[in-house]
Amino acid sequence: MASAEAYFGLRDWLEQDQRVEPAQFFNRMRQTYSLVHLLYFDGMIVDSRIVAHSLYHTPLATLNKLTNNLRDTLMLAPLRHADLAVQPFDWRDIAPKTLAGQNLAKLARLLRLNSVAACYPMLSHNGRAAFLVIQADMEEHEWTHLRRVHDRDIAALAVSFHAKMLARKRPDAYPRHAPDRLTRREIETLSWVAAGKNYWEIAAILGITERTVRFFMSNARRKLNVMTNPQAVAEALWRNLIANPHEALELI
Repeated sequence: MASAEAYFGLRDWLEQDQRVEPAQFFNRMRQTYSLVHLLYFDGMIVDSRIVAHSLYHTPLATLNKLTNNLRDTLMLAPLRHADLAVQPFDWRDIAPKTLAGQNLAKLARLLRLNSVAACYPMLSHNGRAAFLVIQADMEEHEWTHLRRVHDRDIAALAVSFHAKMLARKRPDAYPRHAPDRLTRREIETLSWVAAGKNYWEIAAILGITERTVRFFMSNARRKLNVMTNPQAVAEALWRNLIANPHEALELI
């Protein structure tokens, strides 16, 4: 079992290293606390869609066997549960008859994972939620002892790692050169995508053709250096280029 010296060594490394790589952090956590898998998520759920600003996890071969649609469908309810949490919780504590519990159990079976896992929720920027999930292959009494002895240390390390991830993706790390700035129309289009509208609906709202909407979104993805629309929404929210759709609804 991990010692206090191991914890302080890991904490000092997080505080002193200028650029912490997720893989390095995961490997140190695995060695220190006898963990098997870790997952870090920073993002939000927009209209039943998972929009990840940052997503890192330890290698998991079985994950590649799931389709993106099935994976996102099964992850949605557990992510909502984690999004509402205010303190660390054991995944076994999620009621098995709830949608989150059922989907989590099915996901664990498909990925061939032991259900021994815990989630450490954290606050993030611009209405996003973040959390670190740890998973281990050990007996329940060993897992209970691990959490009883090291839960506060693991939670503190999760926050320190999260702070490093936020620092490396802060808005001022993205210089906005004039040619790469989003136009007013691109921002409008992106805002409606964030609100859950499809291309046809956006075209009707803005009084333009659907082809033009696609053109604006293609430009926005290129300028934001992302591949998909959900990534473009997350990046635009992070850079404060568009309003959070949830906050906008609260003001109406």
